[in-house]
Amino acid sequence: MRTRLGGCFWFVIPMTTFPVHAPAVSGWRAILRSVAALLLGYAILMAGNGLFTTLTALRLIGSGLSTPLTGLVQSLYYVGFFAGTFACSVLIRQVGHHRAFAVMAATITCVALAQSLAFDPWLWAICRLLTGMALVGIFMVMESWLNGCAANHLRGQVMSVYMITGYLGVSAGQWLLNLPLPASGSLFSLVGILFALSAIPVTLTTPGVHLAVSANLGETVWRLFATLRRIGRLAPVGLAATLVAGALNGAFYTMIPVFFAGQGYGEADIARFMGLSMLAALSLQWPMGRLSDRLDRRLLLTRLCLAIGAISLLIAVLGTQSGLLWLILCYVSVTFTLYGLASAIVNDVMPAELRIDVSSVLLLAFAAGGVGGPLLVSLFMAGLGPAGYFYCSAVLSLGLLLAVVNRRRPAPSA
Repeated sequence: MRTRLGGCFWFVIPMTTFPVHAPAVSGWRAILRSVAALLLGYAILMAGNGLFTTLTALRLIGSGLSTPLTGLVQSLYYVGFFAGTFACSVLIRQVGHHRAFAVMAATITCVALAQSLAFDPWLWAICRLLTGMALVGIFMVMESWLNGCAANHLRGQVMSVYMITGYLGVSAGQWLLNLPLPASGSLFSLVGILFALSAIPVTLTTPGVHLAVSANLGETVWRLFATLRRIGRLAPVGLAATLVAGALNGAFYTMIPVFFAGQGYGEADIARFMGLSMLAALSLQWPMGRLSDRLDRRLLLTRLCLAIGAISLLIAVLGTQSGLLWLILCYVSVTFTLYGLASAIVNDVMPAELRIDVSSVLLLAFAAGGVGGPLLVSLFMAGLGPAGYFYCSAVLSLGLLLAVVNRRRPAPSA
């Protein structure tokens, strides 16, 4: 069913009537109809975020800040990501998913425009903090909604569509970096336009049923702590994988431009690579989703960790030799499937009524990894040079492999 909204939107925006606690939808067509407008808004927003993140990194590099200070400013995004999880969980429960999406889109629009006013490390640090707080709300809306719509046998594929949509958006945002705009702050204005535009397809849909539960901050903290304990008991491997995924993803977005700058690449080259890397990031999402719905997800996780570690060590050893860019694209295509797999592992064992809490806890874990990742990578790079980025990645991925293998090992008999 489609809803006529007037103007030019009625033919692209379906009626979305699935609350998070609705029964899982079993068919692909029904799922896509229920979330098409949400995915459209998400794609536009992620295009803005892709441009915003790389533009911020390049401006920080050009300002002459040290690598550790650049990593510190960028890591505040994930501090905001972590703190925003609590507030956004309350907001979604009180006003519903559509309104929460609109509030977050408006917030990051203001932040992008604020960064265009002047360069100051402290101002930009606050902006990164607020950006993280707003975007975590967007991710919570997306992930709790999608996991609520998908049955277990389709969950890996549904999450892969979500990841593909995000990476397509981020990739599109990278190519916008080279637009010949007249003023230095024009790109930040373009970011603001994309963020504001993303709210249109979501808010013009017919709202779904709002959650009946209203929560204050104290109750939310208690619920999230209880959910964290439950996930730690039922799916510790998925929780650990989410932490590492946050560290690797956070380090990539914030520190890979620093890595390439250290290798002598200019802004235009870095922008082109970031666009290609996001295309590489989506290349294995669907195959990995299909595999995870057919094989033991934990066994697949061990193979994934081994692949990330091996590629990371190979890149670190090769240094600036030919073929480096292709190896890094391979690294991206494998590494960026980790979060979707971890999310599926956790959601398989959690009840449907806890979707928002589960999404919140996973995003908290992802944010915790995202805070530590850029800082840890920057320290490796300060001591080992640009190759330190991939030595750090190898340490993280192989450490996760050991944790997963140890967890799978049968307990000794009494």
